[in-house]
Amino acid sequence: MPAPTTNSGNSRLLAVVDPAHGGEERGSALTDTLAEKDVTLGFARILRHELEQRGFAVTLLRDADTNSTLDQRAAAANVAHAAVYICLHAVSQGSGARSTPRCFPSKAKQWNLSSLECGAVASFSTSRVVSAAIVAEMQNRNFPVHASSARCVR
Repeated sequence: MPAPTTNSGNSRLLAVVDPAHGGEERGSALTDTLAEKDVTLGFARILRHELEQRGFAVTLLRDADTNSTLDQRAAAANVAHAAVYICLHAVSQGSGARSTPRCFPSKAKQWNLSSLECGAVASFSTSRVVSAAIVAEMQNRNFPVHASSARCVR
């Protein structure tokens, strides 16, 4: 995993993009030859470019065919002081994309990627705003996308 850049002293919000799976962990088999890990990495690179064009600083948790544990991903997000965390997955069922807001802890707490638990409900509002913006942009480009709901568990 590349060392994440931190957002210390940077006026731009930092988005950490996590292309799921990687290395020996292939994820879903989208076709006989296309693995989820390849789709998420390709999309993450496109998303990085789009977010940077809109003023975000962006760190990918992987930019090669490597794998990290959830603990390693959470540690990288903590070190980076990310304002937004976007985890990308791909599945073969259905069509289009799905955006699900997640609740993340305040800066005083640490990222915990193994659950949706958080200490600050306000961060869930931010996640919903970011998720809605992603859905709106994809819809503007005529890409089928559905907003899913998630809740913050205390």
